[in-house]
Amino acid sequence: RTLGHMEDLGEGMGGTFALHNLGLVRCERTRGDRGREEMGEALDRFRRLRCRTGESCALHSLGTLAREQGDPARSLDLLDRALEIRRSIANLRGEGKTRCQRALTLGTLGRIPEARAEAALGLSIARRIGAEPDRAFGLLAAGWVHRACGRVEAARDAFRRSLALRRRLGQPHREEAPRRALEALD
Repeated sequence: RTLGHMEDLGEGMGGTFALHNLGLVRCERTRGDRGREEMGEALDRFRRLRCRTGESCALHSLGTLAREQGDPARSLDLLDRALEIRRSIANLRGEGKTRCQRALTLGTLGRIPEARAEAALGLSIARRIGAEPDRAFGLLAAGWVHRACGRVEAARDAFRRSLALRRRLGQPHREEAPRRALEALD
């Protein structure tokens, strides 16, 4: 029902953000092409509306999805473009989130030193601005980078801290990733 309402909001700013979010929800549920297409359409609309914030959100989401679907080169390209916009409009919170996603993508590409630097920057931004949910994700990203470096105890610590912070924030729907990461280490 909510999805239908989101589809009916039109092509203005509100409808475009709704379309982007609809695509996110569809991708989380099914990883299907329809969600990716909706996010791509939202990206086109944001560009037509000259909404740099929305454009960076869509690029970030599409970049994350590209990595999750096995295309890290495309992921990095999209995330780089999102980061460029977020830095140009001084969207510090968005910059931190994108740096953490870039860390995961760089790690997937085997570019470990760069991944470590990006994870550290993303986590530093989240701490500096007090964005606790972003800090929890930054810890998760740092854990994955530690794991890729063979630093198992550092990874375990980062995953545990991410899980504890998610619990403290009351985000049970976000606890699965650090929990599964911990289980994979055992």
